[in-house]
Formats: sequence, structure tokens, C-alpha cells
Amino acid sequence: MQVTVRNAGETAAKGVRVSVVLPDGIEVDLKGPAELKRNQKSVYKASGFEHVSSSKKMKAKVSCSNCRN
Repeated sequence: MQVTVRNAGETAAKGVRVSVVLPDGIEVDLKGPAELKRNQKSVYKASGFEHVSSSKKMKAKVSCSNCRN
């Protein structure tokens, strides 16, 4: 399982955290860089999840310590 994130902000995003909420409500933290420079993209991945298939929606959650919501 993986999610690609791009920093669309004007400054570096620090303390970046990415997770995915599965259809059954379980939240899985993804691994990736803790900082993304302006316009930088990175892939965040879950270890131990080779394949997750569902007809229901999964929700990605992204946060950082200096992001505006």
C-alpha cells in the first residue's frame, strides 16, 4: 500500500505524517520522509501490506507540524 504526497505549500513541510484508514476503520501509518521541500513529491509506504483490495473507499490522511489546514 502506498500514497504519493506533494508539498504544494510555499515552504518545507516538517514533521510529515501519512496514514491510510481502511474500510474497517483500522488506521495504518505509512513510512516516508519527515520533511518535504516546496513542490517535492514522495511516496509513503506501509510495510507488511503487500496487497489490499476492497470495493469500499480507503482514506489517506496527511499532516505536518507546520501545515495550515
